[in-house]
Amino acid sequence: PETPHHPLMTKPASWPSLCLAAQAVEVVPAPVKIVSLRSSRPLSRASCCRRGRMTAAAAWIRGGERRAFFHPSGQGRLAAAAQVCWKIARFLRYSLTFLVLLVRLIAFALLLLPAFLRLGWSYVCNTRISKGIRYGPKSRHLLDVYYPAEAACDAMAPAPVVVAVMGGARVIGHRYWNVQLASRLAEAGVMVVAVDYRNYPSASLPDMVADVELGVDWVFENIASYGGDPSNIAVVGQSAGAHISSMLLLQRSLKQAAERSIDVEGGEG
Repeated sequence: PETPHHPLMTKPASWPSLCLAAQAVEVVPAPVKIVSLRSSRPLSRASCCRRGRMTAAAAWIRGGERRAFFHPSGQGRLAAAAQVCWKIARFLRYSLTFLVLLVRLIAFALLLLPAFLRLGWSYVCNTRISKGIRYGPKSRHLLDVYYPAEAACDAMAPAPVVVAVMGGARVIGHRYWNVQLASRLAEAGVMVVAVDYRNYPSASLPDMVADVELGVDWVFENIASYGGDPSNIAVVGQSAGAHISSMLLLQRSLKQAAERSIDVEGGEG
């Protein structure tokens, strides 16, 4: 015997039979009763929408979708109060976290302030530093030259040179950040050139690499007149300065390799 099927599950032979099968099932929606929080008078859904708020439920936006829940008046007040308490607790939590982090940052800055003041004073008063030497047309195209200590350098031979490129997340970098490293190297008889470059948003990463490249070219061309050895130059970078310096060295290496391959192909031809 055949298993009985629902009228909608059977495959109709024609469009009239499909219409008869659809009429066999009747769906009656359950009435929705919306009660106002301020009074027990029933409200229509259109009235709630016109007022611009769900008066009988807690409504919020979560995950980009608007979800509304209709409750009796007592439960609606409780849900609304719970939502308000939750928002206040979250606000207090974030505010307390922000205040704690701010206090920790201020304490950390106060601990480092004496060392920064000492380094700043030595930078301003040190007579063995040539400050603000221009190497390009831009406002940040400046560099400082740290001369080695007289007791550590040989007057007859040029001093080795270190080109120092500071960090600063490419936003707050300045050549002054090299003062501690440059002072220690100068005491060891090394001439240090602290190169400054433009920061974001006034310049992008390729612009920063171009600035450092221009500064290094200046060092090769002019450091001999300051007592440095142009054949003994090293590049030192810190944080973002290390990244920019490595990008410059890679760019120079690729350029030299391309020129060498062209020369080899031309010689073979």
